[in-house]
Amino acid sequence: TFKVLWEERGLVNSHPPGTPLPRLAVASSKAEWAEAGHSLFAKGRYEEAMLDFQRAGLRQEKRVAYAFLLRERADALPLDHRGGAAGNAVRNEAFLKAADAFSASVPGALREEKRSYHRNAGECYERCGDNKRAAESYLDAEQYDLSARLFRKAGLFDEALDVVKNHEDKMSESVVRSIVEVSK
Repeated sequence: TFKVLWEERGLVNSHPPGTPLPRLAVASSKAEWAEAGHSLFAKGRYEEAMLDFQRAGLRQEKRVAYAFLLRERADALPLDHRGGAAGNAVRNEAFLKAADAFSASVPGALREEKRSYHRNAGECYERCGDNKRAAESYLDAEQYDLSARLFRKAGLFDEALDVVKNHEDKMSESVVRSIVEVSK
């Protein structure tokens, strides 16, 4: 019979009635959950990555995955070109939540990660129309041109000039020139 053939080839194991069966599944370790979470995160499957990071006890990674998930969801909302700011209130609120989530990911992050999370927060604040907070986030991300432009756009000329005074050597000449000329 097939059962005998499969047993001979080691493909199946037979267990007589009353004998203990081997465990078919074992609990995953925290390291395995972490590895799975990082793999899912790299594939853009943020919600699943969050669950794996939670199981691994990695709060920071879970916070970061949550921020990326919120931004992805905000990006998926339709942009209402006819409704103006009011027509895009839901989308703007979604980007604001994503920006705040990126900002909440900064504490406990490594230096380069901090810059990245500040930059992502800045992009989300900018997309929801909060130019002041976008400028502040870009400043923290060391994106000085963007920071100065958005301070200027928000009407915060003193802040824009401060960025130029403190970081002119790291900024493009055209941005420096435009900020200085507008602030005269």
